[in-house]
This record gives sequence, C-alpha cells and structure tokens, in this order.
Amino acid sequence: MAKPLSKSAVTSGEVALMRYDPDGESYVVFQEPRRYEQEEVDRLQLSSEISWSTEERGTVSQKDRVPLSALESYMVCLCLVGSNIPDDDDKLIFNPGKTCREPGKVLTEAAKKGFYRVWNALPGDLADEIAEKLVEFYPPFDWRGDRGEE
Repeated sequence: MAKPLSKSAVTSGEVALMRYDPDGESYVVFQEPRRYEQEEVDRLQLSSEISWSTEERGTVSQKDRVPLSALESYMVCLCLVGSNIPDDDDKLIFNPGKTCREPGKVLTEAAKKGFYRVWNALPGDLADEIAEKLVEFYPPFDWRGDRGEE
C-alpha cells in the first residue's frame, strides 16, 4: 500500500526570539507553505527587464523586481501561525485567524489584512529577527542568498 498523504501542516514549534527577548520567553510558530504558495513566492522573486533604443540616449533598459522587504513580509504572512508577543495592553499581537494564519488552514484575506496592520507597526529589528527565523525554519525562503544575478 502506498504511503498516505498527510493533511496536517508541518509546523516549527516554538521558535525563540533571542535578540528581541534575551530571556527566551518570546516566540513565533511557523508553518511550511503549501506548494501553490511556494510557487507564488517564486513568481514574485522573478525580475523583468525591458530594453528599448532611442536616438538621443541609445539603448535604455529598466529592471523591475519586488523589493526584498516586501518578499520578507509576504513570506512571514504566509507562514506565521502563532506567537506569544504581547502589545502594550498584554494582548497577543498575532492571533491565528485574525492577525496571522490558522495552522493548517488557507490564509484568509481578513487574516492577511490583520497581519499587515500588525507587521507594519513592528519595530524593524523585531520584524528582521522574525524573518530570519523563518529562513532558518524554511531554507527555500532564503531570499537574501544568490538570486542568479550578476
């Protein structure tokens, strides 16, 4: 008999945020993206180049690609499923289904909007550490590595 396909999502468990909280009490939890989500990230990482010639300037070219910071936030949005980081009122900032994805579920538009509202208000060093922890958990998201560019 063939190996059955698991419907459960692969999660990271609690990943400590040691730079943000040296006591090691603050954590995030990630879920591996599904295949179609990985393909969407791959499409975003493509760059395009348009070239044309003009009499005054010769050949002119323009390169377009998604900024790395936008890729980081999108990838964290896809994969973050939990955290114990509180706000000033001791309420969790990332709540599954409201401000981050529910484990094993499709990322809803409402959760995506809630995520970006919270993410955009985070201190830069905390957002950077969360993105770095995601890459450690899921190495295919190493967007800062070699992108095949010269």
